[in-house]
Amino acid sequence: MAESKPPRSADRRRDLLVFASVGAAAVLLARGGSWVLDQAGRDLNFIEVDDPRGFRRLGLIGTTSAAFDPFVGMETADENPANNLTVSDDDLCQSLFGRKSFQAGVVPVAFFSDYNCPNCELIAEDLLEIEAEEMVHLKYHEWPIFGAPSETSARAAIAAHQQGARRMFNRRLQRTSLVPTDACLRELAEAAGINSEQLFADMASEATTQELRTSATLVRRFAFPGTTALVVGRTIVIGTIRT
Repeated sequence: MAESKPPRSADRRRDLLVFASVGAAAVLLARGGSWVLDQAGRDLNFIEVDDPRGFRRLGLIGTTSAAFDPFVGMETADENPANNLTVSDDDLCQSLFGRKSFQAGVVPVAFFSDYNCPNCELIAEDLLEIEAEEMVHLKYHEWPIFGAPSETSARAAIAAHQQGARRMFNRRLQRTSLVPTDACLRELAEAAGINSEQLFADMASEATTQELRTSATLVRRFAFPGTTALVVGRTIVIGTIRT
């Protein structure tokens, strides 16, 4: 990923966010200033990865929810369109973060999650608080690894984004143990003040399917073992680590 050298303050903010994303005190660390980074940074170990080039992985790996596909091996790549997609190096930043350039001091974060993943909920609230302070540009990637209910929730979140209600849907879907039935989604749409019929139409659209395929392609490119997975700038963070 081609990236111009950010200001020193952005470097510090980025490393703070990497550390924050794996700790219980995420928001406190993000607000804590450079002395927090100086103390915490001594314990961080980064490993350069071969692919994608230019990225590094935090050496510490947290708890993940492993992806399980009961149909693995039962179809060829040609039978599954998602398996045929690739993301070129030139398009990687756009696909990963939703754009190629950012204002100085803003850290791009890509968040791969499943609404039925218990680890994802732990970090989602931290990221939302940091995003609200305009410290990051947060790009959600729906990675439904737990079957049909997860895919329904993922499609609903993507569709809600088309009407400006993704954050509200994220919070509600993460906090409910209910199966996302049509009735449940209509109730969510009404609470969010959006058109439920448009929501269902967007859930079934080719654009939503394509977004899911792009996220799945990125998962394979980065070789994520399961949720939660984040990319903070050029740093890959695997799993949820609570201190």
